[in-house]
Amino acid sequence: EAMRFRTVADYERYLKRLADLPRYFAEQVANLRTGVREGFTIPVEILPNLAKVIAAEQYAKPEDCPLYSPFANLPSTMPAAEQERLRAAGRGAIATKVLPTYAAFQRFFDGEYVPGARKTLGASAMPSGAAYYADLVRYYTTLPDATPEGIHAVGLAEVKRIRADMEAVIDEVGFQAPAGQNRFRMFLEFLRTNPQFYPKTAGELLREAAFIAKDI
Repeated sequence: EAMRFRTVADYERYLKRLADLPRYFAEQVANLRTGVREGFTIPVEILPNLAKVIAAEQYAKPEDCPLYSPFANLPSTMPAAEQERLRAAGRGAIATKVLPTYAAFQRFFDGEYVPGARKTLGASAMPSGAAYYADLVRYYTTLPDATPEGIHAVGLAEVKRIRADMEAVIDEVGFQAPAGQNRFRMFLEFLRTNPQFYPKTAGELLREAAFIAKDI
């Protein structure tokens, strides 16, 4: 979808990319096999959802595949003979390169990756997991001195601060709860269910969303 499709050269470049798909997938499968062998995989718990995504990418014929869509919408300024040649080339590339590659990946995923995936959840359970997790913390926070423990402490402090701010708002509006009831939980339920907090028209929704975006 990010590619430009205007000239024959654009389509020829695209055909080369389609033809190169088996090599690209083979490299990824080799990496995944290494991960299985070394215990560095996605947790098995979430693989059923990935299996659905992979299964949805299996198509009976080239024209059903989304990757064929550029050939179904060739520029009208292109000569008819050239259009037909490119369509045939597109069908051929998808039939012989793309669809078999996706099918082979599904077989690998179901037959090798899922049975070999780790049964643990946390990244710390992987080889050198603690160091790997710490590196992820530095990567995603962009803070060279960040540690998992430090980030966790920041999170706890922020939750405590936000909770205090929320309690102050509840006091400010004078919200009361029956004796023995959790006032905080009841207030949250009030916010979620009271009609006054929901827009009634598309214009009202847009106005509120625009205000919130500006405020942020």
